[in-house]
Amino acid sequence: MKELQFMVQESNDEPPRRVTITKETNNLTARCTCPRGGVGHICRHRLSILSGNGRMVVSDNVADVKHVEAWVVWSDVGVFIARLVEAQKRLQAIKSEAEQSAAAVNDAIGEVRTIERCLVRAIND
Repeated sequence: MKELQFMVQESNDEPPRRVTITKETNNLTARCTCPRGGVGHICRHRLSILSGNGRMVVSDNVADVKHVEAWVVWSDVGVFIARLVEAQKRLQAIKSEAEQSAAAVNDAIGEVRTIERCLVRAIND
């Protein structure tokens, strides 16, 4: 069994959280001391380490994130992280399209109202 611990801090507004990654054969476990991680939800602290991102690591072992990244490749965790990244990209694209559509709808509503006002004036003159 191999285990690595990191102190991870998302922002200066929160205290550092301990993320523990344990590898036993092809099985990985990731634990975090944050409120979300403590109740079994995915948290940004664990996800950053599992994704190979060491930007939030405040402990002196940032280089060890590369070891975790190598472990992830050979586990089911890597498959799910790749699927999550793709799903997040699709979600962002759909949100962007929805925002553009909402703006187009608002523009069309504005145009209809303007034409209605002009029509009312034309009819009443």
